[in-house]
Amino acid sequence: MHFTSRCTPVHSHYEFLEGRKSCVYNTSIPPHGFPPWPPGGSSPRDFLYVLMSQRVIAFIDGFNLYHALDLYVKYRVPGSEGMEMRMPYHQYKWLDLKKLCQCFLTKGEELVTAYYFTALATWSPEKMERHTRYMRALEWTGVKVVHGAFREKEVYCTHCKTTFVKHEEKRTDVNIAIHLLGLAQANAYDRALLMTGDSDLIPAVEWVRAQYPQKRISVIVPIARPVTKHLRLVANDHAKIKEDHLRRCQLPSTIMLENGQEVISPYS
Repeated sequence: MHFTSRCTPVHSHYEFLEGRKSCVYNTSIPPHGFPPWPPGGSSPRDFLYVLMSQRVIAFIDGFNLYHALDLYVKYRVPGSEGMEMRMPYHQYKWLDLKKLCQCFLTKGEELVTAYYFTALATWSPEKMERHTRYMRALEWTGVKVVHGAFREKEVYCTHCKTTFVKHEEKRTDVNIAIHLLGLAQANAYDRALLMTGDSDLIPAVEWVRAQYPQKRISVIVPIARPVTKHLRLVANDHAKIKEDHLRRCQLPSTIMLENGQEVISPYS
């Protein structure tokens, strides 16, 4: 591919990024949150197409990843040949998600954005405080947090003959699907890292691959989770988070925010 030494935008909403040999546009983000594409219309004269580094956006299912770190698994104890049932990954919850996503990039790829989809356990002040602290730490790294919500649901126990309230997390799958579809339509990424094991996202993955076959969707399966067969089949490829990834991708125990406030890991 031959690059000219000069990039002359057709419209004023383009700008040239020196050193990247790429042409992008300044977007005025509309209310739905996704930039318009193509800018200026569908005519080839309205925009320039140039080769640039492959843009990657990560979509992280927060609870799917979080609960994977709490699973009991057969774990080989250091210095022993035996296996025990343990929660060996609980210690890695102060996880640098941006750095973790970068572990799965290949040569010539750039992580543009990482979205973290989650919800606050509003009925538990202790969990809320710990979770809020973690989200502030993630935002410090540049991760974008997208909030869902919990809904109360009455559940009847046939064993003890009583009714109790259960909290169900809602909107995360929908939020991930909306962002995956919307950002594909906005041509905001070339490859998507979908960090989840949830098969509910299969329709969204199928739609993106059918409408934009040039885009890749890679499923990144949380540790201790099985590789979901159907999700694996509809994606371009898949990879598994390993303990070494978790060990190498920890946030600093103390983070100093721009406003001078400290965020201290609750796990330190």
